[in-house]
Amino acid sequence: MDIEKLINELIEARGMTLTELTAQLGYQSKTSLVRIMKNQASQRALDTFARKVNERLSLSELEQEHLNEVLDYMRWQEDYDSSREMFRFLRGEVMEDADVWLEEVGAPRQELFRDRYWKATEIFIKILNCYNVPVFQCLRRFMRERGARIDHYLRMTRNPLHVIHASSVVVPLFHEKEYMCYSWHGGDGDVSSVRGVLNADVMVIQYRTEDGAALEDLITFDRKDHGYVLTGPRDGGFLRLLAIQQSDFSPIKRTFFLEPNLGNYVEYSRGFAQLEYNRSIYKIKPDVSIDWIPEDILEAALLEGGIPGIAENEELLNELRQVYHGRVHNTFEKRRVARTIMKRSAMLRFARTGRKSDHFWGMRPFTQEERVRILKTLLKQVESNPYFDVYFLKDNDLLRDGEIAYYENIGMLILDSNTSYALEDGHSEIMIEHKEFSRLFKEYFERSLLVSQVVPYSETIAFLNELIKIASGDS
Repeated sequence: MDIEKLINELIEARGMTLTELTAQLGYQSKTSLVRIMKNQASQRALDTFARKVNERLSLSELEQEHLNEVLDYMRWQEDYDSSREMFRFLRGEVMEDADVWLEEVGAPRQELFRDRYWKATEIFIKILNCYNVPVFQCLRRFMRERGARIDHYLRMTRNPLHVIHASSVVVPLFHEKEYMCYSWHGGDGDVSSVRGVLNADVMVIQYRTEDGAALEDLITFDRKDHGYVLTGPRDGGFLRLLAIQQSDFSPIKRTFFLEPNLGNYVEYSRGFAQLEYNRSIYKIKPDVSIDWIPEDILEAALLEGGIPGIAENEELLNELRQVYHGRVHNTFEKRRVARTIMKRSAMLRFARTGRKSDHFWGMRPFTQEERVRILKTLLKQVESNPYFDVYFLKDNDLLRDGEIAYYENIGMLILDSNTSYALEDGHSEIMIEHKEFSRLFKEYFERSLLVSQVVPYSETIAFLNELIKIASGDS
């Protein structure tokens, strides 16, 4: 449906003329509506039209749905399909498993993918593409219950729809310790001329059967629900046949399997400081970011958090103080845009408990006094810093409960917000260095989320003041 058809249906359903609808919506003349109907209006004019329609007409549920669809299409146009895929990605929607049949080459026998390997042991899987093959929940179970290891190689093109879909499919596996993922030249190389096997959907699965036979399967998927399988001895022959050159791919998963000590935490924090330094950042995060917290509060929480021998290690503490100070100073003084969308439910929990959704395992919860200072610092920055903005979602359940951030000129960082950063437990982060993916995320952030999915500035200020009262025990 286009905007002209929508407006004509609104007129017809209410028995109005165009002139009468113009007056009902508060326009001076029908020229404004005619420009909108001919798709000649600015984005600001479209937003004003949507607000007037919602305020002054009693829309049916179907009319509201049509209005949202039309406005979304007009806002995105050639990026419409990609924007819909981005929304599904931000919501955390995953591709559900379906029946995928494997047919043995040269034999009529078929069996389900999940059944063929469920009783296998010593499973190692190398995947090329396959993001349209609905077996990723099954693969996750293989890792958790059968001890499988997976290396996944993605040929990410310049098409953002392709990249977002591929990312949506594999994100549920990213935080599994035995899953590694790589993209062709970091996801932004010129793959338009790539031919042959790198365009295919292929798996090589090495495994041991119930009776102890060591086998290797080469699976080529001709459809998302069907593949041909060729079986041979587990000698690496099919892996060599794929001829994947590791140097042609870059890891998009940053993985940390380090010992839980102060030195490793300092290095980890320094890495984040370098990522943030003097860059614009667009972030979706449930609650307070660590680079908003005064360094003396962070140090006190760390010193009393239970890391053995931390108080005696003055050299590392000094390094950490410098890192903390640099991160906070950079966030508030760098004169680069820093925009964060948060969840009110998570911030209420923080104000009451002093624990962030991603509270570092080595820190005690923040005290009542510390919480008040943190929230007052945040309020001051929102009110006075033209480069620093926070927003709260109208609907806490609209987006996935995780952290997704775009770092200017680098890419997208994705991690589980419900983490303690226990590095030895396999804490991992995903870095997708793909310009089109980053562009679309930033545009969706600004043109959709900030336009229609967050509360107004006045409500943001009121809510921050409410949080301060809660943290201080006054409410």
